[in-house]
Amino acid sequence: MIKIKVLTHSGDDVTVEVEDFDSKAFIQEVNEAGSQLVELGGETFSGIDIKGTRTIEEEEETSAI
Repeated sequence: MIKIKVLTHSGDDVTVEVEDFDSKAFIQEVNEAGSQLVELGGETFSGIDIKGTRTIEEEEETSAI
């Protein structure tokens, strides 16, 4: 899992977990959404409210044999 910190213009600082994160694809989605809603890690944000994102941790899944 990858932890992403989402910073918003309204002052929120939200951490979400996602399986995979492509920042370029997310930027394109936000730009195309404009004031519409975008989803990331089960959270919904207004496209115009997103100020930025940061990858804060990437956890590798391990399996016991």
